[in-house]
Amino acid sequence: MAEPRDLLLYDGVCVACNWFTRFVVARDRVRRFRFAPLQSDVARTVLARHGHEARDLDTVYVVADEGTPRERILAKSAAGLHVLTRLGWPWRASALLRLLPARLRDRLYDAFIRHRYRLFGRYETCPLPAPGEEGRFLGLPELRTAAGDDRSPRNEAAPPDGSCQPAGARLKPPA
Repeated sequence: MAEPRDLLLYDGVCVACNWFTRFVVARDRVRRFRFAPLQSDVARTVLARHGHEARDLDTVYVVADEGTPRERILAKSAAGLHVLTRLGWPWRASALLRLLPARLRDRLYDAFIRHRYRLFGRYETCPLPAPGEEGRFLGLPELRTAAGDDRSPRNEAAPPDGSCQPAGARLKPPA
């Protein structure tokens, strides 16, 4: 039987969140994680199933053991630590942070999140995954051609792999 997969739900326009997603993709040797921006229909559907709303772009979520009877939602620091511990050594050592009370960890997480756009910036649209990684990303519009070219409009703030945000989507203004 295949090992359960986890779904990481992230703010698709947050530069720091996209960096974290790329960090995970690069280190997830067993391809356990799949990804979806919080701005996607996939995130809205999954979160609604668990009584959450995707409008809260200030929280990273992990749907742990997705599609199994053990499926559950983790948020904020619990989600981040879950991801890191599933990446293997040396990232598994981050489990020691669980010795800190969850309320303290989440307060630190909230302080970082409050300032993430100011510290790292914000894309006007969320970047597309690198060629070969598209199957791990859910809820993105089909913008890449068979040749791997991005047909979406480019923005100078967007990285070279293009943009994915559907036109007209509402974004939370920077705090």
